Amino acid sequence: MNLAPNTTETANYRQNNMTSKLVEKAIKLISATGADYGDVRLAAIRREHVLVRNGRFRGLREASELAIGVRVLVDGAWGFAGTTDVSESGLKNIVREARANAAAQNLMKQFGVELAKEPAHRGSWQTPIQRDPWSVPAEEKKDFLIDVDSKFHCKFKGPETLVTQSQMEFFVKDQIFASTQGSRIEQKLFRSTASAEIKLFHKGRKIRRAFPGPTGGNYQGAGYEAVLGLDWHGASTRLLEEAREGLRAPEPPEKNMDLILTGSPMALQIHETIGHAVELDRVYGYEDNLGGRTYLVPDHLRKLQVASPIVNFVASDPAMHARGAGTVKYDDEGVLAKKTDVIQNGLFVGYMNSRETAQLLGLSRSNGCAVAADALNYPLVRMTNLSLLPGKSSLKAMIESTEEGILMDNESSWSIDDERSTFQIGAEIGWHIRRGKIAGMFRSPVYSGRSIDFWRSCDAIAGKKEWVLWGFADCTKGAPPQLSYVSHGAAPARFRGIQVGK
Repeated sequence: MNLAPNTTETANYRQNNMTSKLVEKAIKLISATGADYGDVRLAAIRREHVLVRNGRFRGLREASELAIGVRVLVDGAWGFAGTTDVSESGLKNIVREARANAAAQNLMKQFGVELAKEPAHRGSWQTPIQRDPWSVPAEEKKDFLIDVDSKFHCKFKGPETLVTQSQMEFFVKDQIFASTQGSRIEQKLFRSTASAEIKLFHKGRKIRRAFPGPTGGNYQGAGYEAVLGLDWHGASTRLLEEAREGLRAPEPPEKNMDLILTGSPMALQIHETIGHAVELDRVYGYEDNLGGRTYLVPDHLRKLQVASPIVNFVASDPAMHARGAGTVKYDDEGVLAKKTDVIQNGLFVGYMNSRETAQLLGLSRSNGCAVAADALNYPLVRMTNLSLLPGKSSLKAMIESTEEGILMDNESSWSIDDERSTFQIGAEIGWHIRRGKIAGMFRSPVYSGRSIDFWRSCDAIAGKKEWVLWGFADCTKGAPPQLSYVSHGAAPARFRGIQVGK
């Protein structure tokens, strides 16, 4: 297995082919403790970030980590420990620590953890890529970003103050997973993105426009081709024009009107009001201290019409999301990810889960949604991917059939209650629609509502040609907090009678 971080310790393990032996040693040590179940993850992570600001190269930063994590189930209670000391002595220490942590969980032993069945898997998988980002010379990355950033300044003329920033970010994780039930799995996961943003300042006002999305771009399960495949030339012209118009545009009136969402705001709406709401651990109070619970409780399963009949959501589907930022073939419990219907024709029908939470709900199998940020963290129920299926409309048709509404692009702020049932989301800009045509621009629009009412108001979704897979790198969950990559596919959609304001 090719462990990517370029550290002496990692290189030695790669050279001596010790990684598999270390994992097998961990399994023997876990079994010797008398644990009912145990698993181990050995993960090497490498990150790279390249930044250009106002046409000047600001640096290339690299970080790497090699760590091992051990999880044991003893007398119905979990114990976990992880370390960056990947020697045999370090391994022995964390096995003992994990066993001691399980023994200390007296409260959990009263309830007892059981795991949904999963066959032992032996295999490997890698994110499909065309060009490894670490094979691209640093100078080539630097020159590319300087060229992207300079396009804004070359085209800029006016009284405003212009600030620009362009960046690339790459991530790769090599991981070996093994369990006492016989699984042995290797995965290599790539995540790549590039983005550009501009800020205009004039007479006490400011506006931000970003491409291709507002939070570091659109993260993809891909290689360097994720950078090259974007329309940087067209974006530089469009963003300058939109920023200048938006800087002078009025704020929207506070009223109910039809709302059309495209791109990343659509993905964010999915993420916050559907994605987190169908993470099964929330039902059982695992996230009470941070992210709250969920309005989608088990009593609603296969009974609650949570959205209009044209709305369909699918999760945990590697085939559909091959380039997804969160896509894995196997999760961090060694479960083979499989397609899961979450909402069918508007009806709530399924959760994303782990082996433990699937068993609590009486499900025979997990759908492969237990993921940890790295080997030093415990796996949590996470959105790997969750997508709104395409409809039969188009963005053009939606605009033309809207009497009065607003089309929003690039989220700028968001908040949501503990049960994911009420929300408020703001955007960088919005276009005012009147009598089926774009009639101008609004600055900093905001919309709000109740999740169920919002999704029930959806009356149009664009088709496959306008369906885009969006990826984020900053989904936060757990204590201590873990950041996770996640992907959401969506086409533009329209929602009737939404509260809009400023």
